[in-house]
Order: sequence, then structure tokens, then C-alpha cells
Amino acid sequence: MPYEVITDPLQYIETARRQGKLILGLEITSQSTSLFTYRLPHDREILLLAGTESSGLSAPLLAACDATVHLPMHGQNTSMNVAAALGAAVYLLLMQLQ
Repeated sequence: MPYEVITDPLQYIETARRQGKLILGLEITSQSTSLFTYRLPHDREILLLAGTESSGLSAPLLAACDATVHLPMHGQNTSMNVAAALGAAVYLLLMQLQ
């Protein structure tokens, strides 16, 4: 499967939005919803954004999201490896489509 190099993420997001995709950010914010309670709309494709481990999603990317979701963490830890978080998030979102 060929891959695409994205040089302008905001332009890519706007193209995805015009195609009717839901732009979903994976980030803990004051507005984010737990992935345990978030209800995925079944009538739209999703573009799931994940940031870097050190700084998360940038402010412009967060502002471009239709919604933000997070994985609830117990204890004092508030973050995990971005690859692990993305894998868990994709799994939880796909479970809703079953």
C-alpha cells in the first residue's frame, strides 16, 4: 500500500473535512472526552490525530479538531507512549464499529 507524505497538516485536515471526515484529536485537554464514554458517529470516516510524546498536538492542530478524546489514566501518570496510546485508541474506536 503506498503512503503519502504530508507536508502541510492543516491543509490535509481541511481537505479531509471537506470530504466529510470527522477530525478527532487524541489529547488530554480540558474539553476532551474519555474514549470509554465517547460515542463514535457511525456515518463518517475519521481522521485521528496524535501528537508527539513530549508536547502532544500543537495548538493549531488541536484547534482544527472537531473533537478531542483521551485515554483515562489512573494514578499519577497522565501520559503514555504515543504508539501505545494510538494503538489503544484505535482499538477502542474500532470496537464501537462492531
